Amino acid sequence: MGYDMQAQIWGRCIASANDPLALVRNGLKQWLYLVPASVLVLGVPWYGYDYECVSYDGQADLTLGVGQQMQEACGGSPGGAGRGEVCELHPAEFRGAPCSDLVGAQRPIAELLQVMDSDAAGNMKWDPLQQAPYFNYAKAGKMHQEGFPQDPLFLCWCTIGKVSSCCFLVWQASGLCKRVCLQRRK
Repeated sequence: MGYDMQAQIWGRCIASANDPLALVRNGLKQWLYLVPASVLVLGVPWYGYDYECVSYDGQADLTLGVGQQMQEACGGSPGGAGRGEVCELHPAEFRGAPCSDLVGAQRPIAELLQVMDSDAAGNMKWDPLQQAPYFNYAKAGKMHQEGFPQDPLFLCWCTIGKVSSCCFLVWQASGLCKRVCLQRRK
């Protein structure tokens, strides 16, 4: 499963990618120690998460509070200046974890594609630690952060590129059908 990896947040309660590439790769490598690649199926999302920020810091220290799992998957602490944008979330307990993606709203890939075609496209950013795109926007006076897969098929092929005979499936592909069907009606 390469999606909903924010279901249980044990570190800082901040917006993050639904499917950080480094963690997907790390998880797949761990499975390959036990299971042949020919029988693995990797699920990838075609949706993102829209988080309302309790507080927003455009120059936060990203070296503080980064989860141990992410650090290990990426081979250490974040690169660059170690500063970036942080969207603090409302705490929402899930399965014992103090924070989760329950406070976010899933947005189908079709809606994300529409946003990418709009003015928000100039606000697209890249998180080098998670290897995932995101953007910020204001709604009703509140800052929001939207994280989403860059391209689920690209993500999958980058992840399994070195794995022969690995299969993948797309979770909630119906989100794309809505856009295709709408375009056909026009």
